[in-house]
Amino acid sequence: MNFNIRNILLWCENGTLRNLSFKENKINVITGDSGTGKTAIWSIIDYCLLNSDKINIPEKTIGESVSWYGIRIEINGKIYTIGRNSFLDSKDASKLFYFSGEGDIPNKPESNIRSKDLRRILESEFSIDNNVKVPYGGKVIKKGSKVSFRYFLLFNAQTQNIIINDEVYFPKQSVPKYSEALDRIFDMALTIDNIEETLVREKISELKKNKRRLERKQDSMEVELDLFNEELTEMVRKAKEYSLIDEDISDYEKAFDELKEILEKPIRHLEYKENHETNEYDNLIRQQLGLKRKIKNLRSFNKEYAEYKSLLNKSYDSLKPIEFVKNNKSELISDEITNRFMGQFEKQLRIIKEKLSKKSPISIKVNQEINEYIEQLKEIERKLSLFNTPLDPSQELNNNFDRLITLGEIKAKVNLFKDRSAVVDYSNEIDSIEEDIEALSIGLTSHEDRKSSILTWLEELIQEYLDESKDALGNYADYRAVFNYSDKTLKLREPKTPNIIDTVGSSSNDLFLHICLFLGLHDLFLQAKSPFVPNFLFLDQPSRPYYEDGKPKEGQVIKGTDREKISIAFRVLNYFMRKVLNRRDSFQMIIVEHIPPEIWEEQGLESVHLVEEFRNGNYLINEENME
Repeated sequence: MNFNIRNILLWCENGTLRNLSFKENKINVITGDSGTGKTAIWSIIDYCLLNSDKINIPEKTIGESVSWYGIRIEINGKIYTIGRNSFLDSKDASKLFYFSGEGDIPNKPESNIRSKDLRRILESEFSIDNNVKVPYGGKVIKKGSKVSFRYFLLFNAQTQNIIINDEVYFPKQSVPKYSEALDRIFDMALTIDNIEETLVREKISELKKNKRRLERKQDSMEVELDLFNEELTEMVRKAKEYSLIDEDISDYEKAFDELKEILEKPIRHLEYKENHETNEYDNLIRQQLGLKRKIKNLRSFNKEYAEYKSLLNKSYDSLKPIEFVKNNKSELISDEITNRFMGQFEKQLRIIKEKLSKKSPISIKVNQEINEYIEQLKEIERKLSLFNTPLDPSQELNNNFDRLITLGEIKAKVNLFKDRSAVVDYSNEIDSIEEDIEALSIGLTSHEDRKSSILTWLEELIQEYLDESKDALGNYADYRAVFNYSDKTLKLREPKTPNIIDTVGSSSNDLFLHICLFLGLHDLFLQAKSPFVPNFLFLDQPSRPYYEDGKPKEGQVIKGTDREKISIAFRVLNYFMRKVLNRRDSFQMIIVEHIPPEIWEEQGLESVHLVEEFRNGNYLINEENME
């Protein structure tokens, strides 16, 4: 997204306006002495962009002198002015906002917009709508909650306590909300996940969840159906014993329909019905006997055929000596009778051998028929199971008391199962969901493949800036960039080995790792056209490693290798800007520093622009702003 800061505006209590102007596509530097207000620059920008956490604007001098803080920004071709009332005025003063959609700078701001309405405007410019949701939850952030545009500002600043940190590379990681946010928006920022594919994946995830739910229902229904059929068989048998339903029913659905009638007309079912064998029952019995007879005959045939094969084997064994005689023919007396005799035996042996060698399909076909008849017999016997079985003669079938009890039992079970009789088959719904998942998955790139590709690209971009910084890296000049995705940190790998260095030794090396990581990230954001991250970077005192305690003593000048290293840092930043502008992209940096302008002026760095020097009585808040 296109973003740059035109002005930082401080409306002071005495009616004066402190106005700092910045240029687009430049490295805007504010340099000067310690205690002049430079570090408050980022806190003011953050405050105007709706920061509601710890406000790091000094209360003394700045806080006491300023009634309204403001920024004038260009964002996606529009110019906005955002003002926010001082956090010291009253309890709710910081909730008062001024907004101009034309970029107007009023003499004195007045509250004209609610914070939630201003947030909506900024969310829209950051391409955030209701579809941009947190992909997974944490202790503080809930899954599916709307992403805040402020989460993406984590990519836009290297504050004074972060820029040379050897463990943490992003600001606000001590705040749980922002620590969780970085992990959850990182893939969005790097375009590993885009909104369209994220929505498709969410839909697929929802469909898979519905599919699993239906599959569980289907499994449960099948178990319930088995139980229902067992209970139904028992109910039908008992109802027939006491002549409560017709004896000739062999169909499950018809049997259950008649059982349900017991609930509607119980008196009619108490009327005695003579138990008798019906035509259907007789027909089933005849079929049962016929099938049993066929199975018995076929099994007898199999047995006799097996005996016949066994007899052939025995005959073959008895004729085997003929082969021996044949093989030793020279030792026998040869005459016509002996030769004829041997010829007959050889012929018989050959015939038997041929019969044994042939695989007759008869036994295979017979076994197939037996199996088919067995399956038919099982179905017949299942139907017969619904008919009454003879009772012990001692039982009085016509006992109205027993029939009444049986009727009550059947009514209770029918009431229990009547709502379950309508079997719901979910297989069509499951098939339909599978088709939807397959259709949505077409053209969907593998998340892991894209992630691997993007991270490899990021490391290549970081390496480019490490190569530009090699003269400042000493022993690590030729080491390779390794981005640790889980920790969101940059490591170095020893050339031509798998050895990764955890600690690079000096704060100067840490500085260059931070710079190279963030330049690599923003290079990727620009080329991948990330819609969420502003093309802007704030750096708080990159020269910090070269001063004792991070601050220069009065009159102290950086010399020797330290001066060369901070010069290299500015050359690398200038290299980035030149590369971006050559691509016709846009970018802005703001740097607050202690170093003198000649550090970059002597190098002729065309992208560096001096905003102001806070020296010789010039401060962020001057005397004229405090009178």
